[in-house]
Amino acid sequence: MRRAFLPGFLLILSLATTANAQYSGRRRGGATGPLSPGSDSSGLAAVFVGKVTSITKSDLGIQADGGNVLSFSILHKTKFMKDGKAIKRADIHAGDDVTIQAGEDATGHPSAITVTFGKPPAPKDDSQPAG
Repeated sequence: MRRAFLPGFLLILSLATTANAQYSGRRRGGATGPLSPGSDSSGLAAVFVGKVTSITKSDLGIQADGGNVLSFSILHKTKFMKDGKAIKRADIHAGDDVTIQAGEDATGHPSAITVTFGKPPAPKDDSQPAG
Protein backbone atom coordinates (compact mmCIF):
# COMPACT_ATOMS: atom_id res chain seq x y z
CA MET A 1 0.00 0.00 0.00
CA ARG A 2 2.84 2.41 0.82
CA ARG A 3 4.48 1.83 -2.56
CA ALA A 4 1.30 2.94 -4.33
CA PHE A 5 1.18 6.08 -2.19
CA LEU A 6 4.73 7.24 -3.00
CA PRO A 7 4.32 7.76 -6.80
CA GLY A 8 1.07 9.68 -6.23
CA PHE A 9 2.70 11.84 -3.59
CA LEU A 10 5.67 12.57 -5.86
CA LEU A 11 3.32 13.53 -8.70
CA ILE A 12 1.41 15.95 -6.46
CA LEU A 13 4.67 17.42 -5.15
CA SER A 14 5.94 17.85 -8.70
CA LEU A 15 2.75 19.61 -9.81
CA ALA A 16 2.79 21.91 -6.78
CA THR A 17 6.41 22.88 -7.48
CA THR A 18 5.59 23.58 -11.13
CA ALA A 19 2.57 25.70 -10.19
CA ASN A 20 4.65 27.71 -7.71
CA ALA A 21 7.36 28.25 -10.33
CA GLN A 22 5.01 30.24 -12.55
CA TYR A 23 5.10 32.99 -9.90
CA SER A 24 8.87 32.80 -9.41
CA GLY A 25 11.65 34.74 -11.01
CA ARG A 26 12.02 38.34 -12.08
CA ARG A 27 8.80 40.35 -12.27
CA ARG A 28 8.06 43.67 -13.86
CA GLY A 29 8.69 46.34 -11.28
CA GLY A 30 11.85 44.80 -9.87
CA ALA A 31 10.44 42.23 -7.45
CA THR A 32 12.18 38.87 -7.50
CA GLY A 33 11.73 35.45 -5.94
CA PRO A 34 8.67 33.30 -5.37
CA LEU A 35 5.60 34.48 -3.55
CA SER A 36 6.42 33.22 -0.09
CA PRO A 37 4.44 30.08 0.82
CA GLY A 38 2.16 30.49 3.78
CA SER A 39 2.32 34.28 3.81
CA ASP A 40 -0.87 36.24 3.99
CA SER A 41 -1.71 39.43 2.15
CA SER A 42 0.06 41.56 4.75
CA GLY A 43 3.50 41.07 3.15
CA LEU A 44 4.43 42.53 -0.21
CA ALA A 45 5.86 39.84 -2.43
CA ALA A 46 5.80 41.14 -6.01
CA VAL A 47 4.71 43.92 -8.35
CA PHE A 48 2.87 43.21 -11.61
CA VAL A 49 1.96 45.64 -14.41
CA GLY A 50 -0.64 45.02 -17.11
CA LYS A 51 -4.14 45.56 -18.50
CA VAL A 52 -7.25 44.42 -16.66
CA THR A 53 -8.96 41.54 -18.46
CA SER A 54 -11.68 40.98 -15.84
CA ILE A 55 -12.69 42.20 -12.41
CA THR A 56 -15.30 40.83 -10.03
CA LYS A 57 -15.98 41.28 -6.33
CA SER A 58 -13.46 38.55 -5.50
CA ASP A 59 -11.04 38.28 -8.46
CA LEU A 60 -8.93 40.47 -10.74
CA GLY A 61 -7.45 39.22 -14.00
CA ILE A 62 -4.73 41.03 -15.93
CA GLN A 63 -2.66 40.47 -19.01
CA ALA A 64 0.86 41.36 -17.88
CA ASP A 65 3.14 43.40 -20.11
CA GLY A 66 4.99 40.18 -20.98
CA GLY A 67 1.75 38.63 -22.31
CA ASN A 68 1.03 36.28 -19.40
CA VAL A 69 -2.53 36.24 -18.08
CA LEU A 70 -2.58 36.36 -14.28
CA SER A 71 -5.36 36.12 -11.70
CA PHE A 72 -5.41 37.68 -8.23
CA SER A 73 -7.81 37.31 -5.32
CA ILE A 74 -9.40 40.55 -4.12
CA LEU A 75 -9.56 40.52 -0.34
CA HIS A 76 -11.36 42.83 2.08
CA LYS A 77 -7.92 44.42 2.73
CA THR A 78 -7.23 45.14 -0.96
CA LYS A 79 -6.80 48.86 -1.63
CA PHE A 80 -7.58 50.59 -4.93
CA MET A 81 -5.67 53.81 -5.69
CA LYS A 82 -5.49 56.49 -8.38
CA ASP A 83 -3.25 59.56 -8.24
CA GLY A 84 -2.42 58.77 -4.61
CA LYS A 85 -6.07 58.72 -3.54
CA ALA A 86 -8.35 55.81 -2.65
CA ILE A 87 -10.91 54.78 -5.26
CA LYS A 88 -13.55 52.06 -5.37
CA ARG A 89 -13.16 48.67 -7.02
CA ALA A 90 -15.99 49.68 -9.36
CA ASP A 91 -13.74 52.45 -10.76
CA ILE A 92 -11.45 49.82 -12.33
CA HIS A 93 -12.62 48.35 -15.66
CA ALA A 94 -11.44 45.86 -18.26
CA GLY A 95 -8.81 47.49 -20.47
CA ASP A 96 -7.45 49.78 -17.73
CA ASP A 97 -3.70 49.78 -17.11
CA VAL A 98 -2.93 48.81 -13.51
CA THR A 99 0.01 48.14 -11.22
CA ILE A 100 -0.61 45.43 -8.63
CA GLN A 101 1.33 44.89 -5.43
CA ALA A 102 0.64 41.24 -4.68
CA GLY A 103 1.08 38.66 -1.94
CA GLU A 104 -0.62 35.33 -1.29
CA ASP A 105 -3.94 34.59 0.32
CA ALA A 106 -4.39 31.82 2.89
CA THR A 107 -4.71 29.19 0.15
CA GLY A 108 -1.48 30.22 -1.59
CA HIS A 109 -3.26 31.95 -4.48
CA PRO A 110 -1.84 35.35 -5.50
CA SER A 111 -3.83 38.16 -3.91
CA ALA A 112 -3.91 41.86 -4.70
CA ILE A 113 -2.70 44.00 -1.80
CA THR A 114 -2.85 47.32 -3.67
CA VAL A 115 -4.22 47.95 -7.16
CA THR A 116 -3.07 51.28 -8.59
CA PHE A 117 -4.73 52.73 -11.68
CA GLY A 118 -2.16 53.37 -14.43
CA LYS A 119 1.34 52.18 -15.12
CA PRO A 120 4.22 53.16 -12.85
CA PRO A 121 6.38 56.05 -14.05
CA ALA A 122 9.38 55.10 -16.17
CA PRO A 123 12.61 54.94 -14.17
CA LYS A 124 14.94 57.90 -14.52
CA ASP A 125 18.11 57.39 -16.52
CA ASP A 126 20.83 58.33 -14.03
CA SER A 127 23.66 57.23 -16.34
CA GLN A 128 23.94 60.69 -17.93
CA PRO A 129 26.12 63.17 -16.01
CA ALA A 130 24.35 66.39 -15.00
CA GLY A 131 25.37 69.54 -16.66
